[in-house]
Amino acid sequence: MIEKIFLETSIQIRRIWGLPDERIKIGANLRNSDQIYTSSYCFAEYNRTILQDLKCLLEIVESNSKDNETIRFADLFYQIKKTQEEERIHLTQRRFERLLQIGAAFFLGSNRAIYHRDEFLVYLKLLISSEGIRMFFCVEVVAPNGAGNLEIQIKPVQYIEKIKCDLIPSDTKSPGQKENHKVCERLSCNRETAECNLKDFVKQHEAKFSKMEANLRSELKNIEKSKGKNNPTYRHFKVIEEVFDDLRNPGGNYNLSKIHGQKNCWRLGDFLIVLEAYKIAPIYTKDKIYKVICEPGELYSEE
Repeated sequence: MIEKIFLETSIQIRRIWGLPDERIKIGANLRNSDQIYTSSYCFAEYNRTILQDLKCLLEIVESNSKDNETIRFADLFYQIKKTQEEERIHLTQRRFERLLQIGAAFFLGSNRAIYHRDEFLVYLKLLISSEGIRMFFCVEVVAPNGAGNLEIQIKPVQYIEKIKCDLIPSDTKSPGQKENHKVCERLSCNRETAECNLKDFVKQHEAKFSKMEANLRSELKNIEKSKGKNNPTYRHFKVIEEVFDDLRNPGGNYNLSKIHGQKNCWRLGDFLIVLEAYKIAPIYTKDKIYKVICEPGELYSEE
């Protein structure tokens, strides 16, 4: 039994917006966890991806389906694809894929083949205003009750706020602390104006931060020898290595004044999440980079 567990951003997205089988499996793995955690940094990532995707999807549906009373998944796919091809809204490939993932969750998760257009729009607006945020802070699991019958139980996700990202209002709390979910309308972060606690937080865990950097550099050498520099994982890791290069002074020490701002901070997101969960709870993730940078015992092994 895992008493404590930390949900990083991608597993949160899979838990909420994955296909039904995946959501059921993740829920089953969380059923016996007494303390479930996430963080302000994960919530900031969720805000600038999924919550913005929902706003984008709302704009697409409102502008494309005015003459249709109903919406099927095929209709939604066509509307998203048409929007991408006509470049009426800029859609990166990752956002395009997430929009399809969200659309599939709508239909497969509800076991419905069709929605009335107005109903679909109302639900989208509800997700944007409150429900999409609430789901981030609540885990629904199916578990036996005292009578031996299965029932849906709600487990609150506790909120770790160490970095104090200024893209998240400081009074945002998890349901177990206070019903007060807020997001910041500002999505970009500038090094010169950032007001978070990131520099001091990383300084407190500099030895761990340096160890993760060493693990990444070692893995890069292994990938280059075995798979070459054109390997997608190599290219991804190389971008992160360049951030570490930027943070290093000529003498080899970190210049952590450079860590602020989205260019460096966002690229180091996985490393910062590891520091948030460090010595609190094992991290539940399916992102391969965590196996590279984490030590044995720092990750949750999925059952």
